[in-house]
Amino acid sequence: STPEERLPVEGSRPWAVARRVLTAILILGLLLCFSVLLFYNFQNCGPRPCETSVCLDLRDHYLASGNTSVAPCTDFFSFACGRAKETNNSFQELATKNKNRLRRIL
Repeated sequence: STPEERLPVEGSRPWAVARRVLTAILILGLLLCFSVLLFYNFQNCGPRPCETSVCLDLRDHYLASGNTSVAPCTDFFSFACGRAKETNNSFQELATKNKNRLRRIL
């Protein structure tokens, strides 16, 4: 028999199985590529943390005004504002600074 006779004929059962397998491999490959592209594309989406000097100053102020020795579940106010009176910067001073910044912007 010649090599051409051993090849599956279009419409025969082996040809249909081979076509289904190749189609499944192609679809799975495309899905995998699409998933990888989506993952890498959206991996870095979302809000970025603010790292300007103003944000860092605010963060330091809020961290300094809290009392981490208190459990937040039992006394959240003390946890969040426990040392606010002890710190040099009060919330009133912070509000005044923010108002002044807004006036300069507007």
